[in-house]
Amino acid sequence: MSRRSAALQQRIERRLAGWTDPHGGPPRIERIDLNDEGALHVTARPTRPHCPCCLYDLDAMRAALLGVRGVTSVRIDVIGVPEPERWNRALRHGG
Repeated sequence: MSRRSAALQQRIERRLAGWTDPHGGPPRIERIDLNDEGALHVTARPTRPHCPCCLYDLDAMRAALLGVRGVTSVRIDVIGVPEPERWNRALRHGG
């Protein structure tokens, strides 16, 4: 990993470290992938899989991560919920 990528990874981790979900806990991030161009891919598991506010929170997280200097795109894949493809489709269309 280059110094630039390592610095970007640290900025992303700092942004996520301060994040709390609507139910007061930290987000359950299963995986973070970052390429050299700044494209970020996050796999997340909502703390409450039937709660629509978790979808809104993930969309807000996506927007916050887009605000991190050096991040060019953010894709969030949701797992551990009923019909995850619907959640993922909603996140790809801006919530």
